[in-house]
Amino acid sequence: MNYFVKNSRFICNITVVILILFNLYYFVAREYTNIAQYVENGFHEIDPILERTVYQDLSEEYFYLNKNYEKKSVIVFLGDSITKRLNTAEYFNDVLIINRGIPFDTTYGLKKRLSQNIKNLNIEKLFIMIGFNDLRYRNNDEILKNFKIIFSQIKAGKVFVQSILPVDSSLSEYNARIVQLNCQLKTLCEQTGFLYIELHSYFLDKNGGLSAEYTHDGVHLNRNGNLLWAERIYSLLMDKSH
Repeated sequence: MNYFVKNSRFICNITVVILILFNLYYFVAREYTNIAQYVENGFHEIDPILERTVYQDLSEEYFYLNKNYEKKSVIVFLGDSITKRLNTAEYFNDVLIINRGIPFDTTYGLKKRLSQNIKNLNIEKLFIMIGFNDLRYRNNDEILKNFKIIFSQIKAGKVFVQSILPVDSSLSEYNARIVQLNCQLKTLCEQTGFLYIELHSYFLDKNGGLSAEYTHDGVHLNRNGNLLWAERIYSLLMDKSH
């Protein structure tokens, strides 16, 4: 009987330790903010190892590549995979653009690595689009808080904050939050003096989601989507008065 009790206590203690470590990981390391996000992301999350590998590798590469532009005035694009997939060198081949997008990135990730990603760059214009990946991990107020920190750290001649794009209409909850977040971003830009670029409405279908004309997977832009995006911001890239 004593043997059974002792072993039961040992198993219980081990279980408690595992649960504590598990919770510390999800609430601290992963920065999940409530029980609902905890449960959802516990079963539907991007591989954190893959995230960290992509973050670290690209961020380190950007740090060293930036040294090639120390004496040049450049235009920089910051964002996640949507930005990374925009072939800026092809769409805007008459200006020098440095694309510093990172797949899977969030406002939290960008905030942590901002100085490294754009270090040593003399930024004439900076275009930023990020925030969609955050929707699974934090609420809009927390996302906006990260934006405020990012904005306070940016050093550039002009800063253009591009609205977060819609996603497939089946993701109606995300689309509702994106609309709200874009409104908050616009207000924040008015307060900071940054220029807010409204792109969201140009990509909508009749159901309020990302039009199938501009995407293959409901999130990322295809050639038509990237072409539309490039057309909407081309004048801002080329106009010396902006």
